Amino acid sequence: MKNYLSSTQVADELGISRDALNSEIRAGRFVAPDAVVGGRFQGWSRETVEQIRRDREGGNVIRCDVAGVRYLIAEVREAAETVRAYGFSPENAVSDVYVQIPRTLLILVARMESEMRRLIVLDHTYARIIAGSDDPRHNEETPVEFEVDPVHSLVFPLETDPRMRSYRLRNAAEQLGAVVTRMPEVLKSAEARAVMRALGAERDKITDYADELEQALDGSTA
Repeated sequence: MKNYLSSTQVADELGISRDALNSEIRAGRFVAPDAVVGGRFQGWSRETVEQIRRDREGGNVIRCDVAGVRYLIAEVREAAETVRAYGFSPENAVSDVYVQIPRTLLILVARMESEMRRLIVLDHTYARIIAGSDDPRHNEETPVEFEVDPVHSLVFPLETDPRMRSYRLRNAAEQLGAVVTRMPEVLKSAEARAVMRALGAERDKITDYADELEQALDGSTA
């Protein structure tokens, strides 16, 4: 029996939010499902989803815009520090939100930077191979310099209420969503696609936690 991916799984595979995917489906801009069960459940085969991803991301084209990647790295790091500050709860100082999500985001940042460095070195190496060894500089070790913008950590404001925490966390989730949307324009490779999907998953976790904060607040005021 063939397995199909749900809309939530498809969103994760494409690195977009569930809301964004559902909006595309409602507007008729998304590929029709491969299966519909009970008139409600829509499913897409893994082959269909892979083709959608290739179409959206330009197939096997590799791209690296250093300035663009630097900007996205700073955006992810900033989102991580926002989650570290506003995901913290005095009642639960070891929350997975406060600890695990920033850690994961910074690991993904390291993967983005590593992939950028790999593509930069690869580009320079092929340029030397094509030019040949007539230029004596091509037989020397050459540093490639670039800087990443600094990002400050934030300290949790003690008087911040849950609704403001939810607001700031949603801002961080939106920041990550914008990174996921822009990444194919500035960093395109198999590794970049994997990072993009992982960033989308972390964004959804942040959104879910913001929802929990608001639901708890609404329940306490009901």
